[in-house]
Amino acid sequence: MQMTSEEIKRSFQTAADPKVQIEILADLNLCQKEDIRRILIEQGIPEEELPKKRGRKKKQEEPVVVSEPIKEQIQKEELVIPTVVRATLHRVIREKQKSLEQLSLDKKVIEEAIKTLQIDVQEMIQFLGEGDLDAKEQK
Repeated sequence: MQMTSEEIKRSFQTAADPKVQIEILADLNLCQKEDIRRILIEQGIPEEELPKKRGRKKKQEEPVVVSEPIKEQIQKEELVIPTVVRATLHRVIREKQKSLEQLSLDKKVIEEAIKTLQIDVQEMIQFLGEGDLDAKEQK
């Protein structure tokens, strides 16, 4: 472990997204998410407060053949970068989903406003008479 149990607990408690934080802590400490969950429980975090475990297992990725110099660089940097990227992508996805939901709501409001305006225009045309409208437009 890279962090003490107290540091893991403090990091979890101050995290904006506890589920993502467990993944981050596991990556940083070179351990499994279950190890982090166990430490948090040992540190007094009730199991009910921990994100629920998923039932599905991840697909096993095929090993990638990497040259030695690259392998050394990956061993130094790999632990933080994928976790940060993953957390950032999760945040961006949530923001985009919220934007999409808001745009869908806005679209419905605009469509209703267009229908109302079309009805108003038709009623005005009927009131004035279509011939009167064409004559006024030519002046």
